[in-house]
Amino acid sequence: MHRNSFFGTAAILCIGGIASLIAGHFWWREYHAVGSWDQAPAMIHSSNLYRDQTRTGDGSYNTTYEIVAQYTYLYQNREYQGRRVGLVQESNFAGQYQRWQQTLQRHQRRREPIMIWVNPRNPSESLIFREATLVHYMLPAIGIACIFLGILAAIYWWSTAPVQRRPGKAAWQQEGLWQDNTARYEPWNEVWQTGCVTIAAIIIAVTVVYGIGKAELEAWASYLQWLIGLAPFAGVGYGGYQAIRAIRYGQTHLAIQRIPIHPGATMQAYLISKRPLPMASLHCQLCCERRRMEMRHMATTHNQNAKSATLVEVIDMVYTESWEVPVEEGGKYSRKHGWIVPLTKEIPDALPSRNVYAREPITWTLIVTGKTSGVNFHARYPLPVFT
Repeated sequence: MHRNSFFGTAAILCIGGIASLIAGHFWWREYHAVGSWDQAPAMIHSSNLYRDQTRTGDGSYNTTYEIVAQYTYLYQNREYQGRRVGLVQESNFAGQYQRWQQTLQRHQRRREPIMIWVNPRNPSESLIFREATLVHYMLPAIGIACIFLGILAAIYWWSTAPVQRRPGKAAWQQEGLWQDNTARYEPWNEVWQTGCVTIAAIIIAVTVVYGIGKAELEAWASYLQWLIGLAPFAGVGYGGYQAIRAIRYGQTHLAIQRIPIHPGATMQAYLISKRPLPMASLHCQLCCERRRMEMRHMATTHNQNAKSATLVEVIDMVYTESWEVPVEEGGKYSRKHGWIVPLTKEIPDALPSRNVYAREPITWTLIVTGKTSGVNFHARYPLPVFT
């Protein structure tokens, strides 16, 4: 994705998030308004759960559930009739509506009164169940998610602005480096991916909880609602930690002295960071991975004897080695480049080299981490190792 497109993406996400929060505010405002109503006993005369299926344009079916009930209640020495059951008339998730229907049928069968909510200003307006539905939780969650992703996109757009004072080719030659031979680490790409995965996990979790439709989950309803309410804040907290790390250390470079690197040679590289590295040492890990496609046979859902073939990607760890690099002893500060830490390591011989166009491509990666009392440093660089 081009850098300039992140500005428009940030604006669209923030506008959509604000609109979703406003819509969620109106839904929750009705929920809190019903809480100020009076309660009165009512007798259930009939209740039916209807399931409606409509065919969509892509050939699939959209299923909605609705409860139609009739009940009478006595309020201020006057008898009224009511039909409204919940805050939302129709829903695509059967779990909550099946639980309501079981409660109504139990009271109707035993001829027991059920407590309902009555509007004191308009006694003819009533409601049986004052419970938040999936819509009440999804709209604020989507709003928070969109605003969070919009802020990340805006920060990415701002942080990747072209640097005016970039060292020229002559300055790099003085250090024995070439500007073209640098592997860059983009921390905001990981922040963006983390935010998207977190938001998708939150939406899936909310959907699964409300779509299970099992009666034994009734006792866990309040506990699950608390977890769902805390899930967006947990995702924002983890994404915020990633963003703080990206702001603190920024984009780093791995300047390699000689390219290409081949098996059996010595990798001579320099970790260059514009921001200071407040740690005593860096933990380096050199990894060699092979990616290959493998055909796997899995049983189908409808017939356990029948199996379907699926092509999946398998990653094999061919080689890995770790070592420590002291920052204070080997690192130095340069006004032109920033903080420079030399990283030297011998590439093992008799190991496969990188070939991205091969049938089983092999990649070499250098992972550099540094632990501090606050936000840890983390960077990941692909190495150009060829035959």
